[in-house]
Amino acid sequence: MAAATLSYEDLGLVQGEGWLFRHLDVHIRPRDRLALIGRNGAGKTTLLKCLAGLIDTDEGKRTIVPGSRVALLEQDPDMGDHATLFDWVLDGSDAPETHEAAAIADQIGLDLSRPVATASGGSGDARRSPERSLRSRTFCSSTSRPTIWTFPESSGSKTG
Repeated sequence: MAAATLSYEDLGLVQGEGWLFRHLDVHIRPRDRLALIGRNGAGKTTLLKCLAGLIDTDEGKRTIVPGSRVALLEQDPDMGDHATLFDWVLDGSDAPETHEAAAIADQIGLDLSRPVATASGGSGDARRSPERSLRSRTFCSSTSRPTIWTFPESSGSKTG
């Protein structure tokens, strides 16, 4: 079994008057496929923010393989005036190289030539789509249907 790319051991977070979660162990390995399912307000996005290192937890040890990057896919990103998904993915200072974006898109079946207005993460909303993960070389993303994608920062290939 491959070593975990991202781990959190004994994760705990207090929210409000009590623990949102406690003594949680999460180990995400290359090629893993995970589903995070729960009712609205259950803490799914909060958990993903903990995994991404955006929220300081009250308990636990977070470990990530050097060279990996964790970023969260916004649920409602501003796609601006970009004509195509390719234009949008390649915009910005943290954009991947053109060949990296093309390789990842091909491996996960995305047509980056599509107009941004036609993109969808499954709900018909152009802003909730996995294309954003290409733009940030995302390890962990949160959408209206929370999803975890694994992309090594340097190789441009999907590993999980």
